[in-house]
Amino acid sequence: MFKKLTSRNMAALFTFFYLGILIIMGFSSTSIAIISFGIIGIVLLLEPWNRFLSEKLKIRKGFSISIAFAIIIVIISLVIFFLIPVIFREATNLYNLSMDFFPADQNTNITSFEINNNISKVLSEDDFVKNLSDSEKSNIELLKNDLKDYYSKLNLHDDEKETLDNILQNYPQNNIVIIYPENEANYSLEAIEKITDKYLSSENSAYISSKIYGSALSTNSKELWKDAAEYFIPSSISNERKEQMMKTIKDILNQLKNFVKTNIPHWLEKIPNFLGTTVYIVFFIILGAIYLSYYFAGFKKFIPLIYPKKCRNEAIPFLKDTYISLERYLISIIICALIVGFSMGISFELLGLPFALLVGFWAAITNLIPVIGVVFEVVPVLLLALYSKSWFDFIILVIIIIFLHASAFILFLKISQGLNKVNPFFIIIMMVLMSQLFGFAGSFIAVPACLVIKRIWEHFLGPWMEDH
Repeated sequence: MFKKLTSRNMAALFTFFYLGILIIMGFSSTSIAIISFGIIGIVLLLEPWNRFLSEKLKIRKGFSISIAFAIIIVIISLVIFFLIPVIFREATNLYNLSMDFFPADQNTNITSFEINNNISKVLSEDDFVKNLSDSEKSNIELLKNDLKDYYSKLNLHDDEKETLDNILQNYPQNNIVIIYPENEANYSLEAIEKITDKYLSSENSAYISSKIYGSALSTNSKELWKDAAEYFIPSSISNERKEQMMKTIKDILNQLKNFVKTNIPHWLEKIPNFLGTTVYIVFFIILGAIYLSYYFAGFKKFIPLIYPKKCRNEAIPFLKDTYISLERYLISIIICALIVGFSMGISFELLGLPFALLVGFWAAITNLIPVIGVVFEVVPVLLLALYSKSWFDFIILVIIIIFLHASAFILFLKISQGLNKVNPFFIIIMMVLMSQLFGFAGSFIAVPACLVIKRIWEHFLGPWMEDH
Protein backbone atom coordinates (compact mmCIF):
# COMPACT_ATOMS: atom_id res chain seq x y z
CA MET A 1 0.00 0.00 0.00
CA PHE A 2 2.79 2.45 0.96
CA LYS A 3 5.26 1.37 -1.73
CA LYS A 4 3.75 3.69 -4.34
CA LEU A 5 3.90 6.70 -2.01
CA THR A 6 6.86 9.06 -2.12
CA SER A 7 8.72 9.71 1.13
CA ARG A 8 7.15 13.17 1.40
CA ASN A 9 3.62 11.87 0.84
CA MET A 10 4.15 9.08 3.36
CA ALA A 11 5.39 11.58 5.97
CA ALA A 12 2.33 13.75 5.29
CA LEU A 13 -0.01 10.74 5.61
CA PHE A 14 1.41 9.73 9.00
CA THR A 15 1.34 13.36 10.18
CA PHE A 16 -2.38 13.60 9.40
CA PHE A 17 -2.93 10.25 11.10
CA TYR A 18 -1.30 11.38 14.36
CA LEU A 19 -3.07 14.74 14.26
CA GLY A 20 -6.36 12.86 13.86
CA ILE A 21 -5.57 10.86 17.00
CA LEU A 22 -4.89 14.08 18.92
CA ILE A 23 -8.20 15.59 17.75
CA ILE A 24 -10.12 12.45 18.76
CA MET A 25 -8.45 12.59 22.20
CA GLY A 26 -9.54 16.23 22.52
CA PHE A 27 -13.14 15.33 21.72
CA SER A 28 -13.18 12.29 24.00
CA SER A 29 -12.15 14.18 27.16
CA THR A 30 -11.70 17.90 27.74
CA SER A 31 -9.59 17.21 30.84
CA ILE A 32 -7.21 14.97 28.89
CA ALA A 33 -6.88 17.62 26.18
CA ILE A 34 -6.17 20.41 28.71
CA ILE A 35 -3.65 18.27 30.60
CA SER A 36 -1.90 17.24 27.37
CA PHE A 37 -1.67 20.80 26.02
CA GLY A 38 -0.64 22.07 29.46
CA ILE A 39 2.21 19.56 29.75
CA ILE A 40 3.51 20.33 26.24
CA GLY A 41 3.18 24.09 26.80
CA ILE A 42 5.12 24.08 30.08
CA VAL A 43 7.88 21.90 28.63
CA LEU A 44 8.25 24.18 25.59
CA LEU A 45 8.47 27.20 27.92
CA LEU A 46 11.07 25.57 30.16
CA GLU A 47 13.38 24.26 27.43
CA PRO A 48 15.06 27.67 26.79
CA TRP A 49 15.49 28.03 30.58
CA ASN A 50 17.12 24.60 30.84
CA ARG A 51 19.38 25.26 27.85
CA PHE A 52 20.48 28.60 29.31
CA LEU A 53 21.33 27.14 32.73
CA SER A 54 23.07 24.06 31.36
CA GLU A 55 25.02 25.75 28.53
CA LYS A 56 25.79 29.18 29.99
CA LEU A 57 25.92 28.53 33.75
CA LYS A 58 26.91 24.83 33.56
CA ILE A 59 24.15 23.79 35.97
CA ARG A 60 22.98 20.20 35.84
CA LYS A 61 19.68 19.66 34.08
CA GLY A 62 18.00 17.96 37.03
CA PHE A 63 18.78 20.91 39.31
CA SER A 64 17.61 23.50 36.77
CA ILE A 65 14.32 21.60 36.32
CA SER A 66 13.86 21.49 40.10
CA ILE A 67 14.36 25.26 40.37
CA ALA A 68 11.94 25.93 37.51
CA PHE A 69 9.17 23.73 38.89
CA ALA A 70 9.59 25.07 42.42
CA ILE A 71 8.99 28.57 41.01
CA ILE A 72 6.03 27.34 38.92
CA ILE A 73 4.39 25.57 41.89
CA VAL A 74 4.75 28.67 44.10
CA ILE A 75 3.30 30.94 41.40
CA ILE A 76 0.38 28.58 40.63
CA SER A 77 -0.39 28.17 44.35
CA LEU A 78 -0.44 31.93 44.85
CA VAL A 79 -2.71 32.37 41.83
CA ILE A 80 -5.20 29.63 42.77
CA PHE A 81 -5.44 30.18 46.52
CA PHE A 82 -4.84 33.92 46.85
CA LEU A 83 -5.19 35.76 43.55
CA ILE A 84 -8.28 34.02 42.09
CA PRO A 85 -10.52 34.52 45.22
CA VAL A 86 -9.64 38.24 45.28
CA ILE A 87 -10.28 38.55 41.55
CA PHE A 88 -13.58 36.70 41.99
CA ARG A 89 -14.69 39.26 44.59
CA GLU A 90 -13.61 42.14 42.34
CA ALA A 91 -15.41 40.55 39.38
CA THR A 92 -18.60 40.24 41.45
CA ASN A 93 -18.31 43.88 42.57
CA LEU A 94 -17.68 44.96 38.97
CA TYR A 95 -20.77 43.03 37.84
CA ASN A 96 -22.84 44.84 40.49
CA LEU A 97 -21.41 48.16 39.34
CA SER A 98 -22.15 47.35 35.69
CA MET A 99 -25.79 46.59 36.53
CA ASP A 100 -26.03 50.01 38.21
CA PHE A 101 -24.26 51.59 35.21
CA PHE A 102 -26.32 50.02 32.41
CA PRO A 103 -29.82 51.24 31.49
CA ALA A 104 -32.70 49.78 33.50
CA ASP A 105 -34.55 46.90 31.86
CA GLN A 106 -37.67 45.59 33.55
CA ASN A 107 -38.14 42.74 31.06
CA THR A 108 -34.90 40.90 31.82
CA ASN A 109 -35.22 37.71 33.88
CA ILE A 110 -33.09 37.63 36.98
CA THR A 111 -30.39 34.97 37.09
CA SER A 112 -29.59 32.65 39.99
CA PHE A 113 -26.21 34.36 40.32
CA GLU A 114 -27.92 37.73 40.81
CA ILE A 115 -30.29 36.25 43.40
CA ASN A 116 -27.37 34.79 45.38
CA ASN A 117 -25.47 38.03 44.99
CA ASN A 118 -28.44 40.05 46.28
CA ILE A 119 -28.70 37.77 49.31
CA SER A 120 -24.99 38.20 50.06
CA LYS A 121 -25.25 41.99 49.78
CA VAL A 122 -28.23 42.19 52.15
CA LEU A 123 -26.61 39.93 54.75
CA SER A 124 -23.37 41.95 54.68
CA GLU A 125 -24.92 45.40 55.15
CA ASP A 126 -23.24 47.31 57.99
CA ASP A 127 -26.53 48.42 59.58
CA PHE A 128 -27.60 44.80 59.88
CA VAL A 129 -24.28 43.21 60.90
CA LYS A 130 -23.54 45.68 63.71
CA ASN A 131 -26.76 44.67 65.51
CA LEU A 132 -25.94 40.96 65.49
CA SER A 133 -24.60 39.05 68.47
CA ASP A 134 -21.43 36.98 68.15
CA SER A 135 -23.39 33.74 67.84
CA GLU A 136 -25.62 35.25 65.14
CA LYS A 137 -22.58 36.46 63.19
CA SER A 138 -21.16 32.95 63.24
CA ASN A 139 -24.43 31.67 61.72
CA ILE A 140 -24.49 34.09 58.78
CA GLU A 141 -22.84 31.65 56.35
CA LEU A 142 -25.30 28.89 57.31
CA LEU A 143 -28.19 31.31 56.88
CA LYS A 144 -26.86 32.43 53.53
CA ASN A 145 -26.57 28.83 52.28
CA ASP A 146 -30.11 27.98 53.41
CA LEU A 147 -31.55 31.04 51.71
CA LYS A 148 -29.70 30.31 48.48
CA ASP A 149 -30.94 26.73 48.61
CA TYR A 150 -34.53 27.98 49.12
CA TYR A 151 -34.36 30.33 46.13
CA SER A 152 -32.72 27.66 43.93
CA LYS A 153 -35.83 25.47 44.38
CA LEU A 154 -38.24 28.19 43.26
CA ASN A 155 -39.61 28.02 39.73
CA LEU A 156 -39.49 31.74 39.03
CA HIS A 157 -39.64 31.92 35.24
CA ASP A 158 -42.79 31.17 33.30
CA ASP A 159 -40.79 30.11 30.25
CA GLU A 160 -39.40 27.16 32.21
CA LYS A 161 -42.88 25.76 32.96
CA GLU A 162 -44.79 23.43 30.71
CA THR A 163 -47.76 25.16 29.12
CA LEU A 164 -51.24 23.64 29.35
CA ASP A 165 -51.28 22.93 25.61
CA ASN A 166 -47.99 21.03 25.79
CA ILE A 167 -49.29 18.91 28.68
CA LEU A 168 -52.61 18.08 27.00
CA GLN A 169 -50.90 17.04 23.76
CA ASN A 170 -49.37 14.09 25.61
CA TYR A 171 -52.78 12.60 26.50
CA PRO A 172 -55.69 11.24 24.42
CA GLN A 173 -58.76 13.51 24.25
CA ASN A 174 -60.93 11.09 26.29
CA ASN A 175 -58.62 11.33 29.33
CA ILE A 176 -59.17 13.61 32.32
CA VAL A 177 -56.06 15.58 33.33
CA ILE A 178 -55.85 17.16 36.80
CA ILE A 179 -53.28 19.98 37.16
CA TYR A 180 -52.27 21.41 40.51
CA PRO A 181 -49.50 23.85 41.52
CA GLU A 182 -46.30 22.67 43.18
CA ASN A 183 -45.92 23.74 46.82
CA GLU A 184 -42.29 24.69 46.40
CA ALA A 185 -43.22 27.32 43.82
CA ASN A 186 -44.98 29.38 46.52
CA TYR A 187 -42.83 32.40 47.32
CA SER A 188 -43.72 34.19 50.55
CA LEU A 189 -42.29 36.30 53.35
CA GLU A 190 -43.39 33.65 55.87
CA ALA A 191 -41.25 31.01 54.15
CA ILE A 192 -38.17 33.25 54.41
CA GLU A 193 -38.89 34.04 58.06
CA LYS A 194 -38.96 30.31 58.86
CA ILE A 195 -35.38 30.12 57.59
CA THR A 196 -34.07 33.26 59.30
CA ASP A 197 -35.76 32.33 62.62
CA LYS A 198 -33.43 29.34 62.92
CA TYR A 199 -30.33 31.55 63.06
CA LEU A 200 -31.38 35.01 64.28
CA SER A 201 -33.33 36.67 67.05
CA SER A 202 -36.96 37.48 66.31
CA GLU A 203 -36.23 41.18 65.80
CA ASN A 204 -33.28 40.64 63.47
CA SER A 205 -35.13 37.84 61.69
CA ALA A 206 -38.15 40.05 60.95
CA TYR A 207 -35.92 42.90 59.72
CA ILE A 208 -33.71 40.85 57.41
CA SER A 209 -36.57 38.72 56.09
CA SER A 210 -38.42 41.77 54.78
CA LYS A 211 -35.19 43.12 53.25
CA ILE A 212 -34.46 39.83 51.48
CA TYR A 213 -38.07 39.41 50.37
CA GLY A 214 -38.04 42.87 48.83
CA SER A 215 -34.63 42.86 47.16
CA ALA A 216 -33.54 39.27 46.39
CA LEU A 217 -35.49 39.22 43.11
CA SER A 218 -34.76 42.84 42.23
CA THR A 219 -32.56 43.94 39.31
CA ASN A 220 -32.93 47.70 39.65
CA SER A 221 -30.36 49.95 38.02
CA LYS A 222 -29.17 53.39 39.12
CA GLU A 223 -28.55 54.18 35.42
CA LEU A 224 -25.19 55.78 36.12
CA TRP A 225 -24.52 55.77 32.38
CA LYS A 226 -26.63 58.93 32.04
CA ASP A 227 -24.28 61.00 34.21
CA ALA A 228 -21.22 59.66 32.38
CA ALA A 229 -22.77 60.25 28.92
CA GLU A 230 -23.92 63.78 29.76
CA TYR A 231 -20.44 64.59 31.09
CA PHE A 232 -18.78 63.63 27.79
CA ILE A 233 -21.44 64.98 25.39
CA PRO A 234 -20.62 68.60 24.49
CA SER A 235 -23.06 71.11 25.99
CA SER A 236 -23.05 73.20 22.78
CA ILE A 237 -25.11 70.70 20.74
CA SER A 238 -28.88 71.01 20.42
CA ASN A 239 -31.26 69.18 22.74
CA GLU A 240 -32.65 67.18 19.82
CA ARG A 241 -29.19 66.02 18.81
CA LYS A 242 -28.37 65.28 22.43
CA GLU A 243 -31.49 63.11 22.80
CA GLN A 244 -30.55 61.15 19.66
CA MET A 245 -27.04 60.55 20.99
CA MET A 246 -28.40 59.45 24.38
CA LYS A 247 -30.80 57.04 22.65
CA THR A 248 -27.96 55.59 20.54
CA ILE A 249 -25.76 55.17 23.60
CA LYS A 250 -28.64 53.52 25.48
CA ASP A 251 -29.27 51.05 22.64
CA ILE A 252 -25.57 50.11 22.49
CA LEU A 253 -25.38 49.69 26.26
CA ASN A 254 -28.56 47.57 26.27
CA GLN A 255 -26.98 45.19 23.75
CA LEU A 256 -23.83 45.05 25.85
CA LYS A 257 -25.92 44.51 28.99
CA ASN A 258 -27.70 41.56 27.40
CA PHE A 259 -24.32 40.01 26.58
CA VAL A 260 -23.08 40.60 30.14
CA LYS A 261 -26.22 39.18 31.80
CA THR A 262 -26.21 36.16 29.49
CA ASN A 263 -22.56 35.20 29.93
CA ILE A 264 -20.87 36.73 32.97
CA PRO A 265 -23.13 35.25 35.72
CA HIS A 266 -22.77 31.85 34.07
CA TRP A 267 -18.97 32.05 34.36
CA LEU A 268 -18.96 33.57 37.84
CA GLU A 269 -21.19 30.77 39.13
CA LYS A 270 -18.71 28.22 37.81
CA ILE A 271 -15.60 29.72 39.42
CA PRO A 272 -15.94 28.02 42.87
CA ASN A 273 -16.37 24.58 41.26
CA PHE A 274 -13.74 25.46 38.67
CA LEU A 275 -11.11 25.97 41.38
CA GLY A 276 -11.55 22.41 42.67
CA THR A 277 -11.24 20.98 39.16
CA THR A 278 -8.28 23.24 38.42
CA VAL A 279 -6.25 21.88 41.36
CA TYR A 280 -6.80 18.34 40.03
CA ILE A 281 -5.81 19.28 36.47
CA VAL A 282 -2.83 21.41 37.54
CA PHE A 283 -1.49 18.52 39.66
CA PHE A 284 -1.33 16.18 36.65
CA ILE A 285 0.00 18.92 34.36
CA ILE A 286 2.91 19.63 36.73
CA LEU A 287 3.57 15.94 37.35
CA GLY A 288 3.57 15.16 33.63
CA ALA A 289 5.66 18.22 32.79
CA ILE A 290 8.31 17.28 35.37
CA TYR A 291 8.79 13.82 33.87
CA LEU A 292 8.64 15.04 30.26
CA SER A 293 11.13 17.87 30.96
CA TYR A 294 13.60 15.47 32.56
CA TYR A 295 13.38 12.99 29.68
CA PHE A 296 12.75 15.53 26.91
CA ALA A 297 16.05 14.92 25.13
CA GLY A 298 15.16 11.24 24.78
CA PHE A 299 11.59 12.15 23.81
CA LYS A 300 12.85 14.33 20.93
CA LYS A 301 14.96 11.44 19.69
CA PHE A 302 12.00 9.06 19.90
CA ILE A 303 9.42 11.20 18.05
CA PRO A 304 10.95 10.67 14.55
CA LEU A 305 10.73 6.90 15.15
CA ILE A 306 6.92 7.03 14.93
CA TYR A 307 7.42 7.66 11.21
CA PRO A 308 8.49 4.83 8.86
CA LYS A 309 12.21 4.79 8.11
CA LYS A 310 11.55 5.61 4.46
CA CYS A 311 10.10 9.06 5.27
CA ARG A 312 12.02 10.12 8.38
CA ASN A 313 14.30 12.46 6.44
CA GLU A 314 11.16 14.33 5.34
CA ALA A 315 9.50 14.22 8.79
CA ILE A 316 12.47 15.45 10.87
CA PRO A 317 12.68 18.98 9.28
CA PHE A 318 8.90 19.33 9.69
CA LEU A 319 9.09 18.32 13.38
CA LYS A 320 12.01 20.70 14.05
CA ASP A 321 10.36 23.69 12.39
CA THR A 322 7.06 23.01 14.17
CA TYR A 323 8.83 22.69 17.52
CA ILE A 324 10.76 25.97 17.05
CA SER A 325 7.62 27.84 15.93
CA LEU A 326 5.51 26.64 18.85
CA GLU A 327 8.29 27.32 21.38
CA ARG A 328 8.90 30.87 20.19
CA TYR A 329 5.18 31.60 19.91
CA LEU A 330 4.48 30.46 23.48
CA ILE A 331 7.42 32.41 24.91
CA SER A 332 6.59 35.59 23.02
CA ILE A 333 2.82 35.54 23.67
CA ILE A 334 3.20 34.86 27.40
CA ILE A 335 5.90 37.52 27.89
CA CYS A 336 3.77 40.09 26.04
CA ALA A 337 0.62 39.11 27.97
CA LEU A 338 2.41 39.47 31.30
CA ILE A 339 3.86 42.85 30.35
CA VAL A 340 0.47 44.18 29.20
CA GLY A 341 -1.31 42.74 32.25
CA PHE A 342 1.11 44.21 34.79
CA SER A 343 1.21 47.57 32.97
CA MET A 344 -2.59 47.88 32.78
CA GLY A 345 -3.00 46.99 36.45
CA ILE A 346 -0.32 49.48 37.52
CA SER A 347 -1.81 52.17 35.27
CA PHE A 348 -5.25 51.75 36.88
CA GLU A 349 -3.68 51.86 40.33
CA LEU A 350 -1.70 55.04 39.58
CA LEU A 351 -4.76 56.75 38.09
CA GLY A 352 -6.79 55.83 41.18
CA LEU A 353 -9.30 53.81 39.14
CA PRO A 354 -11.10 50.82 40.73
CA PHE A 355 -10.53 47.12 40.03
CA ALA A 356 -6.82 47.48 39.19
CA LEU A 357 -6.06 43.82 40.03
CA LEU A 358 -9.00 42.53 38.00
CA VAL A 359 -8.13 44.74 35.02
CA GLY A 360 -4.50 43.55 35.07
CA PHE A 361 -5.54 39.91 35.26
CA TRP A 362 -8.13 40.36 32.52
CA ALA A 363 -5.62 42.15 30.25
CA ALA A 364 -3.10 39.34 30.67
CA ILE A 365 -5.68 36.61 29.89
CA THR A 366 -7.20 38.37 26.87
CA ASN A 367 -3.76 39.07 25.39
CA LEU A 368 -3.23 35.32 25.17
CA ILE A 369 -6.02 35.39 22.55
CA PRO A 370 -4.63 36.84 19.31
CA VAL A 371 -6.32 39.49 17.15
CA ILE A 372 -9.72 39.72 18.90
CA GLY A 373 -8.36 39.43 22.45
CA VAL A 374 -7.48 43.13 22.41
CA VAL A 375 -11.15 43.99 21.80
CA PHE A 376 -12.26 41.94 24.81
CA GLU A 377 -9.63 43.73 26.88
CA VAL A 378 -10.20 47.31 25.74
CA VAL A 379 -14.03 47.52 25.91
CA PRO A 380 -14.43 46.98 29.71
CA VAL A 381 -11.29 49.04 30.40
CA LEU A 382 -12.63 52.07 28.52
CA LEU A 383 -16.09 51.65 30.07
CA LEU A 384 -14.48 51.85 33.51
CA ALA A 385 -12.63 54.97 32.41
CA LEU A 386 -15.94 56.48 31.22
CA TYR A 387 -17.47 55.66 34.59
CA SER A 388 -14.83 57.80 36.28
CA LYS A 389 -16.18 60.80 34.26
CA SER A 390 -12.69 62.16 33.65
CA TRP A 391 -11.43 63.10 30.19
CA PHE A 392 -7.89 63.02 31.56
CA ASP A 393 -8.18 59.39 32.73
CA PHE A 394 -9.85 58.37 29.48
CA ILE A 395 -7.24 59.99 27.22
CA ILE A 396 -4.32 58.72 29.32
CA LEU A 397 -5.73 55.17 29.19
CA VAL A 398 -6.15 55.35 25.41
CA ILE A 399 -2.52 56.48 25.06
CA ILE A 400 -1.34 53.71 27.42
CA ILE A 401 -3.33 51.05 25.51
CA ILE A 402 -1.96 52.16 22.13
CA PHE A 403 1.62 52.35 23.42
CA LEU A 404 1.44 49.03 25.28
CA HIS A 405 0.02 47.05 22.39
CA ALA A 406 2.36 48.63 19.84
CA SER A 407 5.34 47.79 22.07
CA ALA A 408 3.99 44.28 22.75
CA PHE A 409 3.55 43.66 19.01
CA ILE A 410 7.13 44.77 18.25
CA LEU A 411 8.43 42.62 21.12
CA PHE A 412 6.38 39.66 19.87
CA LEU A 413 7.92 39.93 16.39
CA LYS A 414 11.40 40.33 17.91
CA ILE A 415 11.15 37.20 20.07
CA SER A 416 9.45 35.06 17.44
CA GLN A 417 11.91 36.34 14.79
CA GLY A 418 9.22 36.37 12.13
CA LEU A 419 8.67 32.61 12.22
CA ASN A 420 5.07 32.91 13.39
CA LYS A 421 3.64 35.21 10.74
CA VAL A 422 0.15 33.97 9.93
CA ASN A 423 -2.51 35.88 8.04
CA PRO A 424 -4.96 37.38 10.62
CA PHE A 425 -7.88 36.25 8.44
CA PHE A 426 -6.88 32.60 8.85
CA ILE A 427 -6.34 33.14 12.59
CA ILE A 428 -9.90 34.48 12.96
CA ILE A 429 -11.32 31.57 10.93
CA MET A 430 -9.37 29.08 13.03
CA MET A 431 -10.49 30.78 16.27
CA VAL A 432 -14.14 30.47 15.24
CA LEU A 433 -13.63 26.82 14.29
CA MET A 434 -11.68 25.88 17.42
CA SER A 435 -14.16 27.73 19.66
CA GLN A 436 -17.02 25.78 18.12
CA LEU A 437 -15.17 22.49 18.62
CA PHE A 438 -13.61 23.01 22.07
CA GLY A 439 -15.48 25.97 23.57
CA PHE A 440 -13.76 29.08 24.96
CA ALA A 441 -10.49 27.17 25.52
CA GLY A 442 -10.30 26.58 21.77
CA SER A 443 -9.51 30.26 21.14
CA PHE A 444 -6.21 29.87 23.02
CA ILE A 445 -4.97 27.04 20.75
CA ALA A 446 -6.10 28.62 17.46
CA VAL A 447 -2.71 30.14 16.63
CA PRO A 448 -0.70 26.99 17.56
CA ALA A 449 -3.08 25.09 15.27
CA CYS A 450 -2.44 27.66 12.51
CA LEU A 451 1.32 27.28 12.98
CA VAL A 452 1.10 23.49 12.65
CA ILE A 453 -1.05 23.82 9.51
CA LYS A 454 1.43 26.36 8.11
CA ARG A 455 4.34 23.92 8.61
CA ILE A 456 2.31 21.10 7.04
CA TRP A 457 1.70 23.32 4.03
CA GLU A 458 5.36 24.35 3.74
CA HIS A 459 6.77 20.84 4.06
CA PHE A 460 4.11 18.64 2.48
CA LEU A 461 1.09 20.20 0.77
CA GLY A 462 2.87 23.12 -0.93
CA PRO A 463 5.57 20.97 -2.61
CA TRP A 464 2.91 18.39 -3.55
CA MET A 465 0.87 21.14 -5.25
CA GLU A 466 3.92 22.30 -7.20
CA ASP A 467 4.75 18.75 -8.31
CA HIS A 468 1.23 18.19 -9.63
